[in-house]
Amino acid sequence: MPCHQSPAHLTPNSSTPPPGSRRAGKWRSIEVFLPGRRNCSLSHFRMGSASESGLQVRVAEIPAELSATERRALAAACKRLYFGYSLGLHAVPEIIEAHPTSRTFCGVMSIHNVHARLIDEWLEADAMAMFGLRRYIVADWAPRNIARPPSQVDWRKLLEFAGPEEAEEDTGDGEGWQFVLFGSDLLDYAIVQWDPESGIICIASGGYHRVMTDRRSGVMPFLAHALSRIDADRRGMRSRPPPPPIAHVTFAVSLGAKKAMTSLGHFGFVPLKQYLVCHPDLDTAVFDRVQRGFGHEADSQFGVVVARVRDVFASLESHGDDR
Repeated sequence: MPCHQSPAHLTPNSSTPPPGSRRAGKWRSIEVFLPGRRNCSLSHFRMGSASESGLQVRVAEIPAELSATERRALAAACKRLYFGYSLGLHAVPEIIEAHPTSRTFCGVMSIHNVHARLIDEWLEADAMAMFGLRRYIVADWAPRNIARPPSQVDWRKLLEFAGPEEAEEDTGDGEGWQFVLFGSDLLDYAIVQWDPESGIICIASGGYHRVMTDRRSGVMPFLAHALSRIDADRRGMRSRPPPPPIAHVTFAVSLGAKKAMTSLGHFGFVPLKQYLVCHPDLDTAVFDRVQRGFGHEADSQFGVVVARVRDVFASLESHGDDR
């Protein structure tokens, strides 16, 4: 596909959201406008409460708890969501022009496409056997009959980022699935990795319709489902000595996503180097370890921010007294 840089290849989002709103008239790359439309076709879906949307949250340890066909269906849904989510964050001139390694729409989205293509591998790999780490996925599902469902555009295929081998993906018919809700839409997902040895978890990949800063129904309450499951697994382990409490949470954040990094700051996340100054008992190696299998520790496109679990997920403190 062609890569564009000039102002002629940017256009204002003229009718969505409604005129007068904070986001009205926001300039976006012309690639996210379907032919004949004055507003972009990115998903502007915003969830209400779980009861209003029929939302169901699932957490599973991967790959063991999902069948092969379910993992393929999940990977396809995650890739579609991740790429659409990344478009929403990055298909704006102020992000593209300030990106640390690429200054074109095509270049920036190619970076995120590499990440999307790796999701298949991440769902298939046995992190415990390979690295001594435990890997989970948490996902939101909503029935397709909800009011104003999210956009169904598969941007990776539309913009020709998807490889030819992905065109004929057979994801099955949903029979016997326990995690992927057949006939539902994936609204949010996160791949979470836990190091039982250090008590650190890493949010390594994710795509969200939830709002990052919403403290009642945003991204952090969603991720709390994964932490609750991990904490339950930790308590169920019979090792001696027992695994340490989950104390630190890291987020791998695209360096171009300044808005996301600012939003995470509201929850106490700070860059890794700054965090280590305040926690001299830790070092870079323990954070590199919990990211193994994702490559973020060696990837200049991603930065790592860290916070104390008790600062981010205060509600989890009631689950035990050893935190």
